[in-house]
Amino acid sequence: MQFVCTRSDLNEAVSAVQHAIGKVQNTIQDCILIECRDNRVVLRATDSTLSIRTELDAIVNNDGRAAVPARLLGEIVRRLPDADVTVTTSGQSALYLQCLSAKVDLRMQNADEFPVPPQVEETAPVSLPQAQLRRMIEQVVFAVAVNEDKPILTGVLFQLEKDRLTLVALDGFRMAVRSDTILSDMEGSFVIPSRALREAVRAMQDTEEEMSIRFDASRACFSVGTTEITTQLLEGRYVRYDSLFPKSFAIRVRADRLMLLEALQRASVIASGEENNVVMFDIHDNDLSLEAASQAGQLSESLPAITQGDDLRIALNGRFVMDVLKAIEDEEVEMVFNTSTSPCAFERHGIQSYGYLILPIQVNR
Repeated sequence: MQFVCTRSDLNEAVSAVQHAIGKVQNTIQDCILIECRDNRVVLRATDSTLSIRTELDAIVNNDGRAAVPARLLGEIVRRLPDADVTVTTSGQSALYLQCLSAKVDLRMQNADEFPVPPQVEETAPVSLPQAQLRRMIEQVVFAVAVNEDKPILTGVLFQLEKDRLTLVALDGFRMAVRSDTILSDMEGSFVIPSRALREAVRAMQDTEEEMSIRFDASRACFSVGTTEITTQLLEGRYVRYDSLFPKSFAIRVRADRLMLLEALQRASVIASGEENNVVMFDIHDNDLSLEAASQAGQLSESLPAITQGDDLRIALNGRFVMDVLKAIEDEEVEMVFNTSTSPCAFERHGIQSYGYLILPIQVNR
């Protein structure tokens, strides 16, 4: 095998696939498979649940394949001079990299032992602009569960209806829902691991160029340019999220989003010393006051707001609220409540709709 490419292109391709490498080292699944065939260079990496494939622009002189430890290859390529790299194999034992005067000899593993990449059955793909799906994922994925007590909650629900896509994530303390119109006749519900979605987002660009997703009974495949991310779907029944939102709210507060976010960032500096990052929200007479206290100190701040309904004092996780404010793009946000012991919500209805729900924290203050 021999090919020539730029250092930057090789580094980008290696970086793209090595995120599929698992935590177990010194095995064939700790390797990147490099294949030269039909004047193309393809890189692959996989663990038991996630597989990433990408193509590399290169001049191919000889076909062949090589399996090289991913972390070692990545560290070396990242540190090569910014020039063309010649990649050559010697028999079944070594991969050589030459870039200007730098010459590197890397030991290979048996490429024939590399796992057969998973395939998604041929189905009609769902196509949509990269920027649209990227933003939708970013607006919900932060709300997935981080522990695996309920594995189904470590993923995001993709609910497809005719010409509409809804994404849902929740962890038992908060929930994020984002819907938008798409051009698709496909219908179905699939739960995709958050790890795979973050890798798909990494591959997407802020562009109207289209990408596609294909689903079968057990897998999903994201095709973004020359990169494919294939993942197993999570099994199980997802929570009936649509029944979790209260049907009505008695208290409404409208405020400037960035002003509220900046105030919460200041409050969270103090609240971070407390369990659950507790910030008190005090709502009354067109005023929204924030309070935070810990062993590090205290903070109070008042913001102008438009309020409707009774006065309310409620404790919320400041980090959870900040996550929502960072995900929303509107200049103003409306927070809605019923009581100090019922959820706080953010909602927008319409074509590009969202809904966020945050459970309050019970404190003795």
